[in-house]
Amino acid sequence: MINWAKELVIDHIEDSFYKVAMLADDLSYSGRQLVRIIKKTTGFKPVEFILEIRLLRAYELIKSRQFSTVNEVRYQTGIGRHFYFTTKF
Repeated sequence: MINWAKELVIDHIEDSFYKVAMLADDLSYSGRQLVRIIKKTTGFKPVEFILEIRLLRAYELIKSRQFSTVNEVRYQTGIGRHFYFTTKF
C-alpha cells in the first residue's frame, strides 16, 4: 500500500493542489484510515509523507542539475511558495 501511495504522489508531483484528501480518495481509504496506515508504516503523517516525497524529488533534480534554478525545481515538485520550500528543504 505504501508503494502504491508513493507512486500516486510521484504521478501527481507537479500538482501543488494534490493533498491528503485526494491521496485518500485515490487509495479508496478514508482520511482517518490513511492517517493510521501511513503513520504506522512510515512514522510520518500523510502530509509529511507527501512532503518527504516532494523534497526527495527536489533533491534528485538539484543533484542532477536538470534545471538551472531552484524555482524551476520547486515548480517541478509541486511546491508553490518559495519560503515554504526553503524552510522545509
